Amino acid sequence: MATIIGNWANAVGDVGDLEEAKGLHLRSAEVERRAGKPEVYAVGSELEALRIDAMRGEAEAALPEIESRLERVRDWWRRSRAGESVAEAPDRTVLGRALVSGHDIAKEANLRLKRWQACLDLLEENESVKQALGENEVELAGTRFNRYAPLLRLGRLDEAQRVLEGCLSAGVVAREARCLSALANVWKERNEIGQAIALERQALAVCNTLPDPSDRAISHHNLGNYYEKAGQQAESTAHTLAAGAYFLVVGRRDHLTTWSGNLGIRAGRALAAGERYRLPRLESVLAHEEFAALRQFLDGHNVDRAALQAELDRLAEQAHEEASGADDSPSGEPLPELARLLKPILAAAAAGRDVEPLLAEFRERLVEMGGDESQVDALLETIGSDLAAMRNKA
Repeated sequence: MATIIGNWANAVGDVGDLEEAKGLHLRSAEVERRAGKPEVYAVGSELEALRIDAMRGEAEAALPEIESRLERVRDWWRRSRAGESVAEAPDRTVLGRALVSGHDIAKEANLRLKRWQACLDLLEENESVKQALGENEVELAGTRFNRYAPLLRLGRLDEAQRVLEGCLSAGVVAREARCLSALANVWKERNEIGQAIALERQALAVCNTLPDPSDRAISHHNLGNYYEKAGQQAESTAHTLAAGAYFLVVGRRDHLTTWSGNLGIRAGRALAAGERYRLPRLESVLAHEEFAALRQFLDGHNVDRAALQAELDRLAEQAHEEASGADDSPSGEPLPELARLLKPILAAAAAGRDVEPLLAEFRERLVEMGGDESQVDALLETIGSDLAAMRNKA
């Protein structure tokens, strides 16, 4: 019964009902204890409930509870590894998996609190446990890959690069695309935009051979950002449009939220320069061989290109209206909500006040709205650059 409840909790969480999912995880823990199962099962369920707290922006309150349970599992693991019989966790494989999951949940909370070194420590410990469980090199490479983001945040770019290059040698095609894209981000942080573009183009080439169109869309989105930084506007808008087309067709509202936010910021930047931000026409983009994979995807899914163009036009117009201060866009759409959240940030920046707390709140709200965290961070970087430019002009 506890297993059924736990699986149902995961399914409920996947469709966004986090409160219900948390309650089910806690109920699973109660059932496991009443059934007399080893304590490691109940603690694992409680940790999953705490994961949901961290996901909902309550990481600071949840972290002490996560750490206390994680320490119990660590102690059982140490004792088991020393040859002791552990009544709370007699099956070492189950215990090891519970510890791996606990590491992941603690990392999630620390990531949200920007405790980058703690994330690295947890990932190192996680890899050690996985090695003890006999995980293969491909799985271990995936764990090492996760070190890249905190290393990047700590400014340890050379280490991040070494980690990613090591992951590339594992030879997994799906991970190759992620590694190449992450390496592009490392070079972007070094302000070597040409190298970032070259690596992201390699990532896109790999993505175009894989079945998931969302990966291609994210790569196009990244290229749109990099080309914009390089001042290559035509290339930027073409890749931005390609990303939006993919997101619309596959129904990825989470990514579309961030994409729309970027569109609004670019529209505002263009207006400030006395111009209007425009996306190219879909058909003109599809005419280029560079976008052959998108053309084949649309044809293969029998997409009505005229209807898709109309939706892209609507979002572009909405971005322009929001940037112009218009307030007649349909309620419930991403851009009006983003504009409302941005107003206090811009006001604080104009007044010379600290905007960091407001930016943190803005990030949390975007994630709650379903935005992809890596893209949300890229959007925040764009906002930060614009705010810095505002301060320099003041």
